[in-house]
Amino acid sequence: MIAQLCLIAPATQASAILERLGMAGLGLPLFPAETPAALPPAPTPDSTLVLINPASMDIYLQHLAAARKAGWRMIDLAVNLQNPFGKTMGWMVAAGGSHDDFALATPVLDALAPAMPKAWLHAGGPGAGAFMNGIATSWATQSQSVWQWMLHALQQPSSSTFDLKSWQALMEQGMTRLQAEARQYLAADTDPFRPWFADQCALLLNPMTTESPARQLAYWFLAAQPATQA
Repeated sequence: MIAQLCLIAPATQASAILERLGMAGLGLPLFPAETPAALPPAPTPDSTLVLINPASMDIYLQHLAAARKAGWRMIDLAVNLQNPFGKTMGWMVAAGGSHDDFALATPVLDALAPAMPKAWLHAGGPGAGAFMNGIATSWATQSQSVWQWMLHALQQPSSSTFDLKSWQALMEQGMTRLQAEARQYLAADTDPFRPWFADQCALLLNPMTTESPARQLAYWFLAAQPATQA
């Protein structure tokens, strides 16, 4: 019988996640993130999937549609698995979901995060974790593009001018990608925000609003102008 609480994670990250959870005595079934449609029916109405590090909002929405079709609740997490000390010390975790969605999944969140009270962030409603991980993925892609641009420039020593046009195009592509992710996230997370830990209200980026951290980031990206229009 399928357990009430299951994980969805990329194959390249699964072993580290399962090792960390095993240290906390949690042995959970894991579905590969590469096949979002292959979900069995949920065994109970409150059965919950923990989706870890979806690379984009498009991928998150595919998993969400599959989860709803099969009768699962789902929370989505951004987990900083690049930290080499995470398996022993815990990772930074930003979670998206409602209070009802978190009901079964908090032991997983507590186990992935550092071993201290309130060590993971409730970043917003459904899609917030996916959006936060999408930002990290976009920044990594942008950084790689910047390195390639710089290497190309260094390999042309005869050129002494700064290629402003191609640099602006590179920056605009990155911002356009983030703005598209922001629009998809805001369309998915529409309910009023109430943080899981009341103390985390102090962590809001703007203390004058009750919007979640993820929604504030999304609004910031949408307000930013492309470099060519600045």
